[in-house]
Amino acid sequence: MSRNDNEVESYYTARAGEICFCFVIICLLIWGLYDYITTGELHFQWALMFSSILIFYRVKSFLLKKNKKQDLHIKP
Repeated sequence: MSRNDNEVESYYTARAGEICFCFVIICLLIWGLYDYITTGELHFQWALMFSSILIFYRVKSFLLKKNKKQDLHIKP
């Protein structure tokens, strides 16, 4: 595999992960809304959904900052 092939595969892997993450969040949202409407109480789905979103965006911003710092060190 060439370097370009690895970059393309990494892109598709990251994109597939984002799509799966969105699917899980939507399922948790639907399940949480259904539970809230039927029981009138908020259950663990909401905590799981919001903590997952928080972790996802924190990790994403950390990796973007880390990548920018590495790019700055490489360029003269």
